[in-house]
Amino acid sequence: ADFGNPWLYISFEMQRTQDEVEDRYHDLVTKPRLKNQECELAITKAARPLLMNRRFRLLPPNLFVVPTEEHFRVCKASFEVPAGLKEFRRPECFAPDV
Repeated sequence: ADFGNPWLYISFEMQRTQDEVEDRYHDLVTKPRLKNQECELAITKAARPLLMNRRFRLLPPNLFVVPTEEHFRVCKASFEVPAGLKEFRRPECFAPDV
């Protein structure tokens, strides 16, 4: 069917619950596909508090999922400070570049 919840139709045909069918799909299709991709970690501007007005700050919930080599292929770090900002970088705050 091309309308509604596809897990409902598949679960009816397989005589399983929707959760069982969806979990099995993730085990067979989604997880292997994601394991073959390289992962990286990026913290964006979304980690900043949202300023609604002068008296009220909304702190967004933070959840950082850090990929590990045990479960995912991790990208090689390739961060470079732009040339215009290198003069402001304090080398004592960072590990030496490898």
